[in-house]
This record gives sequence, C-alpha cells and structure tokens, in this order.
Amino acid sequence: MRYFAISIFLISIVWAQSAVPVEVTGRGPDRASAIQNALREAVAQVLGTRVLSETAVQNFQLIKDVILTRTEGYIRSSEVIQETPFPDRYEVRVRATVSLSPLESDARSLAQWLGGLRFMVIYDPRRVKTAQDTMLYEYACERMCEYLSREGYRYVEKRVFDRLKDEAVKIIGADTSSINYAQKLAFLADAEFFINIHNLIVREEQKAMNILSIKATIESKSYDNCTAEGLGTVVGEGDWQLSTNKLEAQRKAVDGAAYYAGEKNIYLALHYLFEWCRSGAPFELRFYGIDEDQMDQLMDRLLNDPDFGGQLEPVISAGYWRLNCTYKRTPYRMRTQIRSYARQVGLSLSTLLQYGRQISFGPEGTTLKEVRERARAEALIRRIK
Repeated sequence: MRYFAISIFLISIVWAQSAVPVEVTGRGPDRASAIQNALREAVAQVLGTRVLSETAVQNFQLIKDVILTRTEGYIRSSEVIQETPFPDRYEVRVRATVSLSPLESDARSLAQWLGGLRFMVIYDPRRVKTAQDTMLYEYACERMCEYLSREGYRYVEKRVFDRLKDEAVKIIGADTSSINYAQKLAFLADAEFFINIHNLIVREEQKAMNILSIKATIESKSYDNCTAEGLGTVVGEGDWQLSTNKLEAQRKAVDGAAYYAGEKNIYLALHYLFEWCRSGAPFELRFYGIDEDQMDQLMDRLLNDPDFGGQLEPVISAGYWRLNCTYKRTPYRMRTQIRSYARQVGLSLSTLLQYGRQISFGPEGTTLKEVRERARAEALIRRIK
C-alpha cells in the first residue's frame, strides 16, 4: 500500500510539471467567443513565460500567432469560474490547465523554421499603366507593410523593393508573367513568403456639392516562395470614403482595403504554418550533377528516414532533380543528413545555395546562376543601408 501511495505521489509530481494552471479573463461579443479568447490568453501566457522568451526568439510574435490559431490541443482542462454579460460584450474568468509538452514541442519546432522568415509585399510595375495608378499601388504596398509591422511580423522594406524591382525585370527578360516576376523579386530579397497585389480597383461616384465617394478593392495572392506553393487569393475591400479632395478619399479607401487584405493574407499564412507542427516544414530540394541511378539510391535512404515525409517523388526540372518533401527537424540537420546519405551511395555533395527551405545540392565547384543573382542583389541592398 505504501508503494502504491508513493507511485501516485510521483505520478502527481510528473503531471504537475507537465501542465501549468492559470487564471485568465476573456472578452468577446458572446459567451462562446469570450471563453475561446480566454483559452487563447491562457496558452499565450504559458508560451511567453514557460516555453519561449520574447526577447531571445526571433519572430516571437509570428510563432505566438501561429500557435494561437488552434488552442484546443494545448488545453488539458478548463472551468468558467465567473461570467458577466454586458450590453455590448460578454466577459468570463476562466481557470485553465495548459499542457506543456505539446506546446513546447510545437513552439520549438516553429522557432527553428520561422526565426528568419520575412514577408514581402509586391506588385508588378510592368502592369501599371499610369503615374496615378503607380502612386496608388505604391501606397497600397506601404499600407500592407505597415499592417505587418503593426502585427509584429518581419517584412522587406519598400526601399529594398524599389532597389531590386528593376533587377528582377532584367533577370526574367521577356517573361511577362507577374508571378514569375514576384517569385524572382522575393528570392532576390531573401523573403520566404510574398503577398502579390495583382489588382487594385478604385471606384468613384460623384455626389452633390462636389463631394466624391470612393471605394477601393485589393485583390492579392499569398505564396510560400521556397516551395512555389500558393496559399490562396483574397479580396480586401474598404468602406466608401467621402471627400471633396480626390487624393485624400483615394488614400483613405486604399487604407481600408489594404487593412482587410493584409488581415486575410496573414490568416492564410498562420493556418498554413500551423500545419507544419503536424507533418514538418515543407522543403524544396534541388540536386545537380547526379544521374538517375544515384538519385534512386539516395531516395532509398530518404524514404526510410522517418523525419522525411510528403510526396517524395523527384522530378527532372531545368537540369536538376527537384524533390518536394517535409522535414521535422532543423534545416542544418537536413543538410548534414543528406550529405551523409550521399556519401553512403558514393556521392560527394556540397550545399550550393540555401534560400530558406529551398536548398540546392551538387558536387563541389558546381556554379549556379542563382548564386550570382543573390550576390548582386545583396550588393545592391548594401548600397541603401
């Protein structure tokens, strides 16, 4: 009986160490929303005090927001201990127990993948025909960057966009695709994600007494540029703005459209990033200078490694093997593991280029035009700092 009591005591200690009790307040338009917001606050408190340090982790706000897109898996138990309905809102006090193990695992995985991640807001200047439209597109980009900054996310400054946009046009040459232009520009700026504003519509109505009514709509698409995966298309539309000053009304209209477009694009990105916690981060691997038999032998190793997942179907693309996969550990660990597997099949591979989660491998001495492009882009960026 004594041993049974000791066992129960030890189990209780382990249970207590693996969970954190907190009391939080939640507010919302109704009871369900208030409770959900309280549970989000409970997870946020434990994340910031017991799991990650806001000052020590790069992109802490992004990691936090990804975690908070879904809190169900981190709440072990919860109880509403007080609730107060108000005419315009509902308020609850909740006692919750947050599970440390899954929260620590997901937060640390995200920290190793998202530490250096940046967003870039882009439009294709070749598609904009007038100086007035150019001004509005530029203004929309600035406002969406402002939204990212306000939310605490890292982004590429507009002055970098201005410095590199002509370079991207020069590289892609006669290619008129706006997506190819945006992908090249984001690559040059070392931005893993980009938001492409592909259409900005401004509607205008004349009212009495020379008053103008103006409304703006922004159509944009989000992309994971490392894997060329589109996250979705969103439409941001602001309210009608009234003014006798046309430029003032246009800018206010674009302000609203940019805010809603930014909010929706970030929503897509956060839910996309959360899925990495389940299956690993998506990577695009490129292998240069190896033949089909060597690729088959290398694939045998990767298929038997539980850290690799996804389709794992290599395809030939523009002179190299392209492999899209997921990986559960750090990019550094991946590079080391792949070079080790390569040696096992008689290959000596070096890391030729790493752009976020897009990594190129090949024999030492292999030269890539992308390396030269990045070097020139970095030189251009240094001139503005």
